[in-house]
Amino acid sequence: MDDLSRQIKDEHKRGILQGIKITADCILTHLLFVDDMLIFLNGSIGDLTTLRNIFALFQKATGMTINCNKSTLTKNGCSPHEIHYALHHFQYTLLRLEEELKYLGYKLKSLGYKIADWTWVISKLEKRLNI
Repeated sequence: MDDLSRQIKDEHKRGILQGIKITADCILTHLLFVDDMLIFLNGSIGDLTTLRNIFALFQKATGMTINCNKSTLTKNGCSPHEIHYALHHFQYTLLRLEEELKYLGYKLKSLGYKIADWTWVISKLEKRLNI
């Protein structure tokens, strides 16, 4: 996974993978912890093609494949052509940004959290504490 992360960083440094601009000094391409990864692309055909090539090289080098059942795409501001291209080359579920995304087992929400959003965490803790 470190090699996959390094490949994404290298493609960004070479100017081939753009990522998304968070601030003037911060561009985000991915977050990685063990085998759980969030990848941030600008949605362009160039970024999507680069990511597809990175994944192909990773799969060839390691024999590991991406679990399409656990992978999702989220779009924001992409053209219909870019969305079609992404769905054709990445057989993942398409989620709207407003829908729940999961990273490291936690639900990420773009519109903020309510108390009810945390009941699943409380439930998990209670089970582990046998309450």
